[in-house]
Amino acid sequence: MKRKILIVLFFIQLCASTQLNAQTTLPDSTYTLRYNKLKELYLKMLTSKSSLEALRMTKEFTKKVHYDGNEIDKKMLIEYISHGVDLLMPWIEANIYKTEFGSYNVALQEKERLVQAQAAETEENMEYYLYLQESINIAGQQIFTDLVVEIMTYYPDKFHY
Repeated sequence: MKRKILIVLFFIQLCASTQLNAQTTLPDSTYTLRYNKLKELYLKMLTSKSSLEALRMTKEFTKKVHYDGNEIDKKMLIEYISHGVDLLMPWIEANIYKTEFGSYNVALQEKERLVQAQAAETEENMEYYLYLQESINIAGQQIFTDLVVEIMTYYPDKFHY
């Protein structure tokens, strides 16, 4: 038993020192250059007219859903936020009486307008999305995580995705 405890403590210490070393290691110049360009493109995307319009429409659509705190409803809302409006449509159809849409056809029409707005946002900001994918392929997912944390911390008024 003592041996197992010592092994566990050893691994905890090893993990802690590895995390500390990772946090104190400065990114190389390639990472920094790529990160700075990605940040510039990301801020441009966040403040683009199409991005702000898609955000407004997403908030409006979500507000009309009238999530009531039910755990099943909460799962659907999380799926919607994570994977898109199509996953929410079956819930809306089954619970149309809980929403502000009036009818399922109205919800479908608003969904289509939202999807078009999101497509316009993607098209307008294609340089960002392509560079993001390239950056993740080269530097790993951490480059995007670092970027989002910085934007949320230093530019909270601009962050919305």
